[in-house]
Amino acid sequence: RPAPGSEIRFAHAIVADACSVTVPRSWRQDIHYRAVSSIMSVYADPNPHLERLAWHSEEAQQYAQALEYLWSAAKNARRNGADESLYLICRSALRCAENLPQAEADRYGDIVLLSSPSMLQLGFFDGMDRQLARTMDIARAQGRHDKICGAQCHLGMLRWFAGAYSEGRDVTAAALETAEVIGAMPLIFSAKIIHTFCLHAMGQLDEAIRIQRELCETLTGELELSRLGTSWIPSSITHSFLAWSLCDTGDYKKALSHAER
Repeated sequence: RPAPGSEIRFAHAIVADACSVTVPRSWRQDIHYRAVSSIMSVYADPNPHLERLAWHSEEAQQYAQALEYLWSAAKNARRNGADESLYLICRSALRCAENLPQAEADRYGDIVLLSSPSMLQLGFFDGMDRQLARTMDIARAQGRHDKICGAQCHLGMLRWFAGAYSEGRDVTAAALETAEVIGAMPLIFSAKIIHTFCLHAMGQLDEAIRIQRELCETLTGELELSRLGTSWIPSSITHSFLAWSLCDTGDYKKALSHAER
């Protein structure tokens, strides 16, 4: 403290961590629990503070509540294209899920399924196997075949990126069976297009082209410009990859027509 009547406040994360260790665990939990209530009472809009709320909830061992905050934060991050934030949110969600029974960890699976495409495109492969496997376990326990299928599609993409093409082909074939039984067009598209990626990589061009043409025919009419809940246009993606496959067979004229389409 300097001269009377004035103060200097100093804060540093390392100092804060060192000090927090001296506080009994039950006290720390209570402090974090009250911090959540304080933030919610001070700010009318909790959106800018979701990750802080999640952290305090986790430290208060309110893991299910932490997952709800992380789920809202993940949706915001996905909407804003904040992919690295999504990666950190996934890691936090995994910590929380490991402290919950499967019946209470369904929101964790939602976070993984939402963030997986961005994680894979950025090359954040480490731990994705584990996260997708846990998501499928949770979905099986709940009888959620749609979530199992979604996780299988992401796993197929992971296998394709990793060069394990036959494994990717097999897991997306299983996903496609489920998707067709459910009748969910977004899942059918995901399973089929990733399946063709793996077939193409394995040199099975005729089969890849057959499925891609079939998918192009399906994605017509109202579906041609539909995004099917994604940030891209599936029919455009399908025509693009069909053009790529046709180029590899030397049929450049047809490839060009699909690329232009």
